[in-house]
Amino acid sequence: MQVSGLMLQKRFELCRKAVSSSEPGLLEGLVRGLLIHYFFHISDKGRLEIFDAEPDAPRTINVLTPTVFRGAGRIRLAPRTVFGVPRSPGNHSCSYVEARTADSMMEIDDKTFVNNSSGIFSLNWEQVFGWCRKSVSFLAMASD
Repeated sequence: MQVSGLMLQKRFELCRKAVSSSEPGLLEGLVRGLLIHYFFHISDKGRLEIFDAEPDAPRTINVLTPTVFRGAGRIRLAPRTVFGVPRSPGNHSCSYVEARTADSMMEIDDKTFVNNSSGIFSLNWEQVFGWCRKSVSFLAMASD
């Protein structure tokens, strides 16, 4: 389906009016939710592993702000790892987690909180984070 410039402009105006008339808290949650789903959708999900920190623990992670997972290596997450803090600076910006090479492995332990706009990279070896809170714009890199 091809959309002409005039039709696209009309759709944009309708969206703009809907945004302007929306309740701000609801709109913020919807936009953040859309961004979370988008960035998770484009992630290398086949590289993610959720490991059991406790027997019978639910195998889910908490992604509360946009986060993308990339790389050729392994990214191991504990089930109670939390990415993002809503209503905090940078809550719409994307955090980036990458195990860049095939032999790199990153493990983020249970109860670890990674705040908004963080970048965590493992370039050639194992990197483990745990029981800590990473601040806004945190950047960690492991390389040889």
